[in-house]
Amino acid sequence: MHLREHKRLIQNIIAAVCIVYIIIFFIKNKQQLQLAFNLRPLFIAALVILLVLDLAVNGLCMKIVMEKCSNVRIPVGGWYKIFLLGRFLNTVIPQLGNLYRGVTLKQNHNISYTHYISSLASFAWMEISINLIFALIIVLLTNRRLQIAGIDAWLFLSGLVTLVIAGPIIADAVIRLFKVQNKALVWSHSKLSHVFATAVISLKDGTYILSIVSATLLAFIITTTMFYVCFLSINVHISITATVIFLAVLKVADVVVITPGNIGVREIIFGIVTEQIGLSMMEGILASTILRVIGTVLVLVLGTSLGGVGILQRRREYAAQMQQQAQGDSE
Repeated sequence: MHLREHKRLIQNIIAAVCIVYIIIFFIKNKQQLQLAFNLRPLFIAALVILLVLDLAVNGLCMKIVMEKCSNVRIPVGGWYKIFLLGRFLNTVIPQLGNLYRGVTLKQNHNISYTHYISSLASFAWMEISINLIFALIIVLLTNRRLQIAGIDAWLFLSGLVTLVIAGPIIADAVIRLFKVQNKALVWSHSKLSHVFATAVISLKDGTYILSIVSATLLAFIITTTMFYVCFLSINVHISITATVIFLAVLKVADVVVITPGNIGVREIIFGIVTEQIGLSMMEGILASTILRVIGTVLVLVLGTSLGGVGILQRRREYAAQMQQQAQGDSE
């Protein structure tokens, strides 16, 4: 069995264990679970609207980063189709959406695989860093006494901000220190160096930073509102401070992919966080599950309407094209 197959098997086992745990947890808390089945249409409509806005603004953020890293202007309509189909495909088959975006951006806009990967890395870094900084500011301004697992929330967020921001800068410096001779290692080294260097160099462009910070702030407001409405839908009144903590946890958790889509894992993490800030674990799991179900249905509807099913049928073709593209970049 190949390493990739071992990894997939382990991820599926972890996902299955998490899902079984959540099901058992729901069975033991039937009364609270009933809240999810009694969601008022108004709350469902509000969450759908917020999720649509969240997709739109996140797509805008990624477009800004993609254009910065590749120096290529992408038409808005064409970009959102690529972005939404990528999200749809990743939901159905993990990583397939990334393959589709890479191949389509190369074919339609001549954006290389290296620039695509650099853009993804830079986007993830910028988004997480800015969201954590916003969350830290709000915690400092609203409730410095809030704790997570016995640690002051502001101190916890400060550590995350430092770690996330310094990571690529330190990695870029370390990569430059190593000299490799093997052809394959030289190629890998050059690609990694390009990814980190692109992220660091982008900090020097004031206009770009202003654009990405403004777009991310808008996304931050939409997402925190979405969390607040979601908890309100199950009769839980949560503070703004606690809400931004959930956003920070979500952004960091999404980077560390333990199971496909972190299914089960994210729900349990949300449950643990709610318990640590004085609420019940069930409320966190319910909120995460509601957002996942509504968000998944929305993405499936949008992706299907844009022709995602046809792309699924040609998934091997996209995988082969991406492999050829990566090999072409290495020459």
